[in-house]
Amino acid sequence: MIGLFGSPPPAPYPTSAAHLADEVHRAAGLVRAQLLRFEHAWPEAQREKYWHLSDDVLEELAGDTDRSPTAEFDPDSQTARILAWVDARRTEIDRHVGASEPGLLRLDVLRQEFALESGEIDLLLLALLPLLHSRFRWLYGVLQHDAARVMPTAGFLAELCARSAADYAAALRFLVRAGSLVDDRLLEVAGTDEEPLVLRPVSLEDRIAAFLQGDDRIDARVEHVATWSTPVADLRALPIAPEILNRLEMLPHLRAAEPEFVGRLRLQFSGPDGSLAMRAFTWIAQELELPLLTLDVRAMLGASLPFEQLVDLSLREARLAGSAVMFADAEPLFAEDRAHQLAHLMRRLAAFPRPAALDIGGAASPDGLTVGSAFIPFLLARPTVDMRRKLWLKRLAREGDRLGDVEELAGELAAAFQLTDAQIREAERAARVFARRRNVFLAPLERADLFAACRALASRQLVAFAQRIEPDPKLTLDDVVLPPLNQRPLIELRERIRNNAEMPHVMGLRHPTRQGRGVLALFVGGSGTGKTLAAEALASGQHVDFFRVDLAALVSKYVGETEKNLAKIFADAERTNCMLFFDEADSMFGKRGDVKEARDRWANLEVNFLLQAVDAHPGVVILATNFRQSIDEAFLRRIHVIVDFPAPDAASRRRIWANLLPAPEHHTVTAEELTQLADRFNLTGGNIRNVVVDGCFRAMQAPDRRLTARHLVAGVVREYQKLVRPTTIGEFGLQFYQWATEDVLAPPRARTEAGAAGAA
Repeated sequence: MIGLFGSPPPAPYPTSAAHLADEVHRAAGLVRAQLLRFEHAWPEAQREKYWHLSDDVLEELAGDTDRSPTAEFDPDSQTARILAWVDARRTEIDRHVGASEPGLLRLDVLRQEFALESGEIDLLLLALLPLLHSRFRWLYGVLQHDAARVMPTAGFLAELCARSAADYAAALRFLVRAGSLVDDRLLEVAGTDEEPLVLRPVSLEDRIAAFLQGDDRIDARVEHVATWSTPVADLRALPIAPEILNRLEMLPHLRAAEPEFVGRLRLQFSGPDGSLAMRAFTWIAQELELPLLTLDVRAMLGASLPFEQLVDLSLREARLAGSAVMFADAEPLFAEDRAHQLAHLMRRLAAFPRPAALDIGGAASPDGLTVGSAFIPFLLARPTVDMRRKLWLKRLAREGDRLGDVEELAGELAAAFQLTDAQIREAERAARVFARRRNVFLAPLERADLFAACRALASRQLVAFAQRIEPDPKLTLDDVVLPPLNQRPLIELRERIRNNAEMPHVMGLRHPTRQGRGVLALFVGGSGTGKTLAAEALASGQHVDFFRVDLAALVSKYVGETEKNLAKIFADAERTNCMLFFDEADSMFGKRGDVKEARDRWANLEVNFLLQAVDAHPGVVILATNFRQSIDEAFLRRIHVIVDFPAPDAASRRRIWANLLPAPEHHTVTAEELTQLADRFNLTGGNIRNVVVDGCFRAMQAPDRRLTARHLVAGVVREYQKLVRPTTIGEFGLQFYQWATEDVLAPPRARTEAGAAGAA
């Protein structure tokens, strides 16, 4: 086929290596031209002496009045001939490049990706030559008048490219830090800004040299923070709200409608599940026919290299691969001391030519726009109960497990634990590890393994300000002894907790705000009446842990620190799906008072903060207090269920005594003695527990080690002494009082004498 004016069409380059070979051949012509300048400048005798000049040569140079310093760049006839050859090769190479397959030629990829001018390409190639062969390292040392300087300086590279003083200045401008070559980390210019640019060494980045020669391995400096995302088959399979799915599905269609906008597409994902954000953006990148490089921001911040350098190197990797990029787990960047690092990331992303996304976790502002108006916000909320049930069903559909009714189990797990998709997958893997520990050869998964794994996943937080209490799985509300009128609200609270997450969706309710999504209960009663036991029973019914907040560690004397601690507790409780229990809550949730001094104002602010935190918390919060009248009225309005825990009557005490006694083979207490203990001693459940424990220790000293009523009476006496109550014969009765006197009240000497008299 004959092209224009009868010339044949240019042949395409078969490989990138063939193109690079022609380009470095052309660049070597610039070195040859510099060699001719060197030969012209120095006589042969002086060149042999390696530019140690004689007096005659120095006098000749000093007397040269015809040649301006700027004329040093003007080529003579021999140099002009070589430079003409360089230009002709440039034209010929460009014709072959134009006929080649797009994206095949790596040097051309660099040119297009980083918008490099022809002068910048020449600088890249000249910096590449000493990396290709030692011959050029030797020549660079000779031409720079320093045999040890085998890598070029910025001034020397500019001389190689320049044909005039203006060309020299233009080449130097390409090598400043703000230029594309240095700013995008294609070339590295060593030294400091105080040192003249012309004297600073220049080197081609090793990763760029490797890329040009066909190496696609990721830069070793970022391989620990960067991963290539795996394909996502179906966006609709992800546990994302339908309205968010619709918005996400529209984005790939912008490629045809607004291709320039897609190139600058910026997405901001917020929510508790970073892996969900990554999979959603992976699907978008797939639809745009782009690979996706995912970067772990938290790992980047903890690396030995500066964060800014890792950002630059990572974005360079994405551009070399022609991929989109996502910065995952970027929430730490929004701390006050990270502002400069966030600003650098935003500046670099502004110049990135393909889609990019940030997963900012829980750092989203109320209006959703956290990192700038260029970013489109997407809130990926926790999956609903129905979503969680479906996710559990996918994970539990495996033969050989002992799970019973899987549908029922999935519903229980979905209602009890507000886990994300990633957490559900992690909990299922942990449960199988628990099963393997139980039996290394035969490891069928059981229901208890799943609940234990979910609780373990939920117990990784709140260590600083709360005590984790793992409920007894056998504990139920039947173990909480209350009068029927007080038991009923407790049962209603259990059902409310069980159905809280599902009720709005089943009943068609929609909360207009975040407020009021959780369950807030108030337990009112004296010490030892069963408030903590009831909270533990509720947590056991949900198969979740509950955390008793340590108010001593929580409250700080420093202004604002208490609020920070409270914010951490509620944020961690939301992430870990646990139940919060504030004992002695009146100390934190007390009534606000008049502001008479600065401390009063800060105390009122703490209460105001608590009001907002409790309203916004989606989980279960139980407050326990001895003084209902001390709770602020604003809290009382927000409380959903109030349960009174009165001091137990005789019948209730009888049940408590029976529940707390050890197994029948370990005691000899009769039903009649149990009734007498309940009728005579007005004790709360907590006091009775102390008595039984004390009696068991006394029984350990008996020959048969069996608990008796006499041991319990002695324990009652000790409990009365703690409560500063008198031990009277009228309250104890003759038999019990005699035991109390002999075992506890009588002095040791009196007991010894009484024993001797009895023996006589």
